[in-house]
Amino acid sequence: MKKTVAYLLIMTFVACSEQMPVQLSYEDIYGYPYSSRPTPSNGSFFIKLANQLTFQESDKTDSTATYSIVTTGASPGFTTARIGGVLNSSASVLSFMYKTDKAITPTIILDVTKANATGKMAPMTVSSEWKEYSWDLGSSQGLIAINNWGGVGSYFKINFGIENPAIPAKIELKNLKFRKRTAAEEIFANKGLWLSFTDKESDQISAFTDITAQEGGFNLFTRNSYSFKLLKNTNYIRTQPLERTFLPNEQFRLKFEYKCEIKTALVMYVNVPNFTGPIVIDPLDATLVWKTVDYDFTGKIDFPQSAFTANPIQMTFYYPGNETPTMFIKGMHFYKD
Repeated sequence: MKKTVAYLLIMTFVACSEQMPVQLSYEDIYGYPYSSRPTPSNGSFFIKLANQLTFQESDKTDSTATYSIVTTGASPGFTTARIGGVLNSSASVLSFMYKTDKAITPTIILDVTKANATGKMAPMTVSSEWKEYSWDLGSSQGLIAINNWGGVGSYFKINFGIENPAIPAKIELKNLKFRKRTAAEEIFANKGLWLSFTDKESDQISAFTDITAQEGGFNLFTRNSYSFKLLKNTNYIRTQPLERTFLPNEQFRLKFEYKCEIKTALVMYVNVPNFTGPIVIDPLDATLVWKTVDYDFTGKIDFPQSAFTANPIQMTFYYPGNETPTMFIKGMHFYKD
């Protein structure tokens, strides 16, 4: 009798054991240990991995942390931790506070598997005080949109371009996040008038090339990059029609970056009534690195004509010699001051 009872108890235990669910660990479910779980998806990002730099993290909360960084090589950078939820689709502006003792040109990489997921960004200037940095990756041609980035598990890399990397750069960062545009940024993004060049109907230039992708032009503020060879003093190039008309009494500044191996002057012709032009921006000094021009159009042209958008702007780059230099133009646009 005792043997029968014992046998029944053993068989009952075995049967129950076969039906008991297996308890899975966090790593079994998600593929990484709990200690490496993604950060919350509140727009905030935190540094996880370093490349040719050292960093110390302090004052960390759910939404921010402060980092003291020292570069140790020629190609320093960092990778953020993955987020644990979906990033708000309107959070297109990378923003952080920084200090640095060396000028830095950062590059962002949203997806290391995609060729078009890398974008150059504006320089971080030397500053001993906390300074805000903002870079908009939005718009239909922005890095975020074309890479469908921002889902669960998203992360990004920042590479620091520094001159004379043998001397370490000391950098401080905090409040690293993606945020929505401010009201002023929204106006700029939606109402800035971007100029696209075309080589159609023009035999005055040669070797016209759209170099937008090469110049990290998938950012809202760096799109529309071109190179073309100037042909002595007859080198007219035209823009595509503008995206919208100028409004009555609306005054704009013209801003762009350029490179050219010789000194030139930009001569502009605008096809609107009563235009006595041309408008001359002189000089454009010779430069082998990108140089910014910011020109005030206030009072130069009467812009209320609704048909203005259909009329391209014609430009020539004047210089007195017989050379045939290559002109590089990037990000030409009108904007409200």
